[in-house]
Amino acid sequence: MQVTINALSAAFNTILNEWLTPKQLTRVNQRNLTDKYKDACATHDFCDPNEAMLQAFNKLFEREFVFYNEDIKGTEKQSELDNADFNAAWQISKKNQFKI
Repeated sequence: MQVTINALSAAFNTILNEWLTPKQLTRVNQRNLTDKYKDACATHDFCDPNEAMLQAFNKLFEREFVFYNEDIKGTEKQSELDNADFNAAWQISKKNQFKI
């Protein structure tokens, strides 16, 4: 199954919209416009968005996100690829203000 970054972003947004209230999402988007959040994301102020992205990733890719483990051969490259997808989807979501 070919998963697109846009599909991962959409799945992430769906989860965040289940976890956060509309008021909280408004605050997130307002905060994300400030310099303080230029290189970060205000979703961390309200929940664990990494967990939301991991849930979206695992569901769409139908496998676990690979974390680098120096004791397990092959995890470094796959972790780099998974992280790239994770971060790209996050940037799309942030840019689109986490809209479903």
